[in-house]
Amino acid sequence: MKTKKITGVATAALLASVAVPVTNNLANIETSYTVKAATKEQAFLNTAVPNAEVASARYGTYTSVMLAQAILESGWGVSSLATQANNLFGMKGSYNGQSYYADTAEWVAGTGYYNINAGFRKYPSWEASFEDNGYLLRTGTYGYSNRYRMAWVENAANYQVATQGLKDGGYATDPNYPRSLNNVIQYYGLNQYDPSIDNTTRVMKVTSNGTVYSGPASPNVVSATGSVTAGQVITVDKTITYKNGMSYMHTGNGWISGSLLAGGSSQSPVNEKPGTSSNSGSPIAKITYSSPVYVWEGPNKNITSRTLSVGSSWKIFGKTTVNGETWYNLGGNQWILAKYVYATGLSSVPTVNTSASTTTTAKTNSNTQSNFVSERTVKKVNYVPGYGIMLWKNPGSEMLGRYLSHGSRWQVYGYVTVNGNKWYNLGGNQWVDGRYLVDGNATVAGESKKATTATPSNFVSERTVKKVNYVPGYGIMLWKNPGSGMLGRYLAHGSRWQVYGYVTVNGNKWYNLGGNQWADGRYLVDDATKNNITSVENMSAVGQVNYVPGYGIMVWKNPGSGMLGRYLPHGSRWRVFKKATLANGTTWYNLGGDQWVDGQYLKLEN
Repeated sequence: MKTKKITGVATAALLASVAVPVTNNLANIETSYTVKAATKEQAFLNTAVPNAEVASARYGTYTSVMLAQAILESGWGVSSLATQANNLFGMKGSYNGQSYYADTAEWVAGTGYYNINAGFRKYPSWEASFEDNGYLLRTGTYGYSNRYRMAWVENAANYQVATQGLKDGGYATDPNYPRSLNNVIQYYGLNQYDPSIDNTTRVMKVTSNGTVYSGPASPNVVSATGSVTAGQVITVDKTITYKNGMSYMHTGNGWISGSLLAGGSSQSPVNEKPGTSSNSGSPIAKITYSSPVYVWEGPNKNITSRTLSVGSSWKIFGKTTVNGETWYNLGGNQWILAKYVYATGLSSVPTVNTSASTTTTAKTNSNTQSNFVSERTVKKVNYVPGYGIMLWKNPGSEMLGRYLSHGSRWQVYGYVTVNGNKWYNLGGNQWVDGRYLVDGNATVAGESKKATTATPSNFVSERTVKKVNYVPGYGIMLWKNPGSGMLGRYLAHGSRWQVYGYVTVNGNKWYNLGGNQWADGRYLVDDATKNNITSVENMSAVGQVNYVPGYGIMVWKNPGSGMLGRYLPHGSRWRVFKKATLANGTTWYNLGGDQWVDGQYLKLEN
């Protein structure tokens, strides 16, 4: 696969204007940045921040993340792309038919990096560049509109989660990309420009009719999920306010513009507790439960996929009691349980006789399921790639607020049948809807139907211990087959694992950890790196970093392992004290102490 060369270059960008001494002081490299308020940096922010804030509010993204992306990609707006094409994000192609051609480094498996002359989008202004990047983050790519959903402000609790969401969505191949962005954001305090997020639950009143949307963003990039009417009382559990003053509030079925709401009581009135009622007033059922309530086709008959959001109010057309439970009819075949709502005007609500009055269901307590069938096996979630299914406390009632991701595999212990539908138990009071479970070995959407091109004939036995070398605080995916069938489990950075051999697929090694458990060899290193060093010799020389202009190379604790998270910019010069040769023939240079760099990127001076 061909990719643009995007490396973790926080220090490369920040040190671009700093003279780098031949005498080493790597221990202090992170404190040798230019002054925060330097003219170039401040000039960039004076123009970029307003444009980023507008894009942030329009597309529901973190302003700081887009600013950091622009800083790393454009070198504070002084790259040729930025000055000649107003392109701050290195986006290729054309914009309104306009392109700018420039040399760029590309990488292809089996060959490495090479230079090409490529066309990049030429924008009329920085505003257009930020606008285009925001649109990409919100709408994704063709056929994968939710690619960067974990970078959206409603899904990411902070900018650190958002930067990792970009990496997970495939925005950059470098595993250090999130860290590079985070370094810039933290050092320059860019999070001061982010929207504020308030998780206080409030009861609000709708002041005028409006639409509920799928996200806190401009209506042209999100979808309508419902509507509200003037006078309606709703409960919101999150408020996002952008720097331009635009705010959105989250209710059960989506996001509402804050301009449509008034009020702000932080808790529901005590007389509106779920399961209570009043004979006065109009016949209205208000959802006052702690989570959205499901609609049924009849009392105890066929739960539907439709939910009523917390705080929403609905007219009651009838009531009935089945097996000791009171149900309210909301019109036609739409019923809800009374215990989840506060009802008014019940004296005017007629009692309805339904054929469902004799219907019985399984008891909701998982400890007393009379029709429980024991079945100890493994099931796989078969839903929608990128999403998950709800975990329930009881079959069909009391959502736990946790989800099982599509494609993940789970041990089940048995099931009960409720209204013709199986509910599987995952242990204790944890139930999932059987409609979204398949056999644990089945292939679901998003997984390759074929294992891989790897066969036993190219399996190389190698019983050893490998260490995960990724990003601190994160992990790498465990796969059922080399490159296909994600198992939904991760191996933490720095953890050690017994491997039994490997196969090579498209030039890349995949290591087997036993059975159908494989890990990408690009993120595994030998546990004892020093054992692979064939020779070490002392030397005294000066080397110059020979990489790609505007980028830098990683500093390692040991030759080939232990990334230190620091980079040496292209063109900088450093004192070299040792040379190490590994068993695989690669050369590494020591810059003092436990600080090593890959010899292929350091050119020694005569």
